[in-house]
Amino acid sequence: MGLLDIFKKKEQINEQIETVPQEQTLPYDINLKVNEEGKLQVDFHDKRPDFKEFYDTTRLIIDSQRTDMGSIPLKECRVSWYGESDMIMIDRETGEEISRRTDYKDILTDIDIGLLQTDYNYCVSVMKNLVNQKRVEKYLNDGLKENPEVPCGKYIGGIRNNQNKYEKYFDQIAGQKSHNSNEMIDKRNKYRELQEIRRQQQIKMKREEMAKLQSEIDDLSR
Repeated sequence: MGLLDIFKKKEQINEQIETVPQEQTLPYDINLKVNEEGKLQVDFHDKRPDFKEFYDTTRLIIDSQRTDMGSIPLKECRVSWYGESDMIMIDRETGEEISRRTDYKDILTDIDIGLLQTDYNYCVSVMKNLVNQKRVEKYLNDGLKENPEVPCGKYIGGIRNNQNKYEKYFDQIAGQKSHNSNEMIDKRNKYRELQEIRRQQQIKMKREEMAKLQSEIDDLSR
């Protein structure tokens, strides 16, 4: 075999290697199912989570649909965030699971259930961007304020297609209606009551500490 033949053989091998389809490892595992309640449940596992976040899996359960929040139908959902390796405990009396998996937050959002089940990119956008824990908790915390910059209640926005790209959006009418709903008014009243109870407890603890300190000072002064 001549030197030219050797180079041709090497080129043929390289071409064969390049044409072999490379297995693509998707960065997310998505598990969709109808749970024991008969509701759609999505467990979304991020294989490369942000180390600053203390979870790698997001669970979303779609409970029902509401049409009283404006021009768009919204979904009542529950969401939780947990680690795939989290320990799970079972309540001996009720038999219920006790873990971050079932530590749900109630939210109101605009998502397409059909796309959630059939469009991978849509599902990723919902699970990774829309119901991100920091984002959801920010909206829920604002929902407990009387006059936040953006009234929202428990509404967190939705996902829509904009020029063939899925993006988050927020409907101000839906946010305003959710914020002023009887449910949220009741939640804010209970939240204020709880905050006042905690404030009074802190005052009592500080007074007890001051009294104890004063007693010690008096003993040293004798």
